[in-house]
Formats: sequence, structure tokens, C-alpha cells
Amino acid sequence: MERLADQLGYDFWRPLMRAIDSSGPGVFRARPPHDMSVHDYALAGDLEQLQAVVDLLVLGSSDRAPGVPPTVARALYDDHGYASFTNGLEVALSSAVDQSETVHRLKALHRETIIPAGTLRTAVWDTYFRPLARVSTEVNIFDRFLFSGLVKTSKFNGNASLLTWLLDSLDRDLPRNATVNLFARSGNRVADENHDKTAQPYSVGDISDAVKKSRRWRRNGRLHLYVDDALDHDRHVRFSCGHAIMPQGGFDKLRFREGALLKPFSYAYVPPGDGLNRRADEEAKARSRGIHYVHRSKDEGFVRQA
Repeated sequence: MERLADQLGYDFWRPLMRAIDSSGPGVFRARPPHDMSVHDYALAGDLEQLQAVVDLLVLGSSDRAPGVPPTVARALYDDHGYASFTNGLEVALSSAVDQSETVHRLKALHRETIIPAGTLRTAVWDTYFRPLARVSTEVNIFDRFLFSGLVKTSKFNGNASLLTWLLDSLDRDLPRNATVNLFARSGNRVADENHDKTAQPYSVGDISDAVKKSRRWRRNGRLHLYVDDALDHDRHVRFSCGHAIMPQGGFDKLRFREGALLKPFSYAYVPPGDGLNRRADEEAKARSRGIHYVHRSKDEGFVRQA
């Protein structure tokens, strides 16, 4: 673990350890169904339910995980010190934890700054967003052109695929009572800046219709929209677990064809510290200036708040 701390950076581990020690903010404590513990699931051999609680289970070399099949136990204790299951759960001894895909993804998030063209849509989410979403109770997506795909022109009839992909993915991986906040400019402002003179602005109703196309989103009252034409240039998605991702060219550059990324997508990782605090300050200003809507349901759509 000391080696991993060096590789991932102490700015990743220290805030987490301090928060756990103080039971402070930024720590999401998973609550399994039926109040069963991780040990209970392992003892029952219920690996499917265990995967819903954790991504990676790390054991000491002398620990024995009950309920683990013999073939997995051999791989874990006699061969590699690491094993994975078809449902995604990974188990590793502390000496071999850096073999896990979970740790590889965290290292990639810190190390890489470009997602290559051709990367599958599922891999983009699972590698760069899912590890943070899984342990966050709030996600803030801040991009003045977040809904630019909803602007219609004489040659383009609008496309809600970016929003539906984000909402579907977040709904799948966020904890049950988590909240998502969307910050963007109005349709009139975005259409005015479009080079195509036939551009038609989107409305809040159009955004509501786009949410309807999400196959998964059912978190009534947990989706907030802030419309602010003075939104700052910087774009980011900030997770309440204490990390953020800043795309270089905006989230509308995440374009896929046949499930694969069309062009390289550049981003910067923002660890805990001043940079992350500035992102939160930008959101606070947008909240105070902007028009606030809450998504009540797919039938009601977004409702303006007083």
C-alpha cells in the first residue's frame, strides 16, 4: 500500500484516511441491503450481492475469505494473490492489490490526460468516471454548452445522446440518494453563439424531453438544473468524494459512433486542494445568479424554483 500511495499520490490517500478517521464529510459509507455486512455476504458465498457493496476486497496474507470457491482460493493464496469474478468483484491480497483493475483505473485517471479515439463508450465511463461516481453522494456537471446538442439547425435535428448517456451511467453507479446538479447556459445564449444562422434555441422543456429518453433515470427530485448565461469558461464534473475532471474542449466533444469515441478527448484531473475549491466556488456563484429548476419526474419535467 505504501508503494501505491507513492504512485497515486498522497493527495489521493491522505484526505480519505483523515475523513475516515474523523467520520467527516466526503466519505460515503455503503449500506448493503438487509443490513448485511461484507463478512456476511462472503460467508454466504453471495458474491453477486457483495459486488453491489464493493469493487475491490483487500485481504491480509493470513486472512481467509469465507465463501470463496476453491479455484479462486488457489489463485488468491497459492498463485497470484489476486482473483476476479465474472460479476466484476475483485479480491486481492495486500501484497498484490496493484494487480486489480480497480487500482489500474484509479492510476489511469491520475496519469493519463487524453482518452484515445476508438475507446469504447463503456470503457470511457468505467475507467474515468465510475470509480468516482461509486463513492459520491453529489455530482456537479458544469459546462456552458452542456446542452448544445439540443440546438436544431436546418441541417441538424438535435441529439440528446450525451445527456442520456451521462444520466444512465450516473443512475447505475451513484448511491441511492445521490444528487446530480447540471450547470449550463440558456438555449437563447447558446443558439446566438452558433455559427449557423438557422440555429434554434432549446428550452427547459426540451431538456425535460431529453431526460425522458434516459432509460434508467428515476431519481425524482434528485436532478437540479441551474441556467446561468454568465457561466465561466471552465468546464468540469466535480464529485463529492473530493475529485474533479476538467475536459479541455467541453463535454459535447464526447462523441461516439457505433459505441466508440470519435476523436481523442483531453482532460485534466483535479485533486483535493485549491483547484477543486475554485470549481466549487464557480458552482456557488452560478447557483446564486442562475435560474434554478428541479426535475420532479419524467411526467412533470423540470419545475422552476422560487
